[in-house]
Amino acid sequence: MRATDLFVNEGYNCAEAVLGGIVGCVDGCNHLASGFGGGIGGRGDICGAASGAIMALGAEANIRAHPDRTKGELQSMVMEFLRSFEHDCGALDCRDLIPLDEMFDIESDRRDYFASPDRKQRCAEFVDRAQTLAETLLQEQGWASS
Repeated sequence: MRATDLFVNEGYNCAEAVLGGIVGCVDGCNHLASGFGGGIGGRGDICGAASGAIMALGAEANIRAHPDRTKGELQSMVMEFLRSFEHDCGALDCRDLIPLDEMFDIESDRRDYFASPDRKQRCAEFVDRAQTLAETLLQEQGWASS
């Protein structure tokens, strides 16, 4: 399942879409990511797509059910994901990926931008990249569920 379809066509936010796209828990567990869209509650902090991917890495690692997998291995995978995402996308924080503070003076303009097709298309690129990077890391580690 592609996270971009969930994000662009199904109304899920960036974090929900990436978590659901990787783990396949649409309308199941992806609600856990709802507050992470827009850089954690719309604050512009770490990109919601990246947050969703990190949640998916943890869910897929499932280290409690797999004693052969360690927290250290998961943390290394998360660090590699963050390095790759930042390298490929140019930043980790939503406010740097979509420079809201530079673009808008008033909150209503910011809300309008979050609802715009331009923002949706730009964020769809980050959603796609986050899913691709996380799935690649899971496959390389041998932890992919599918």
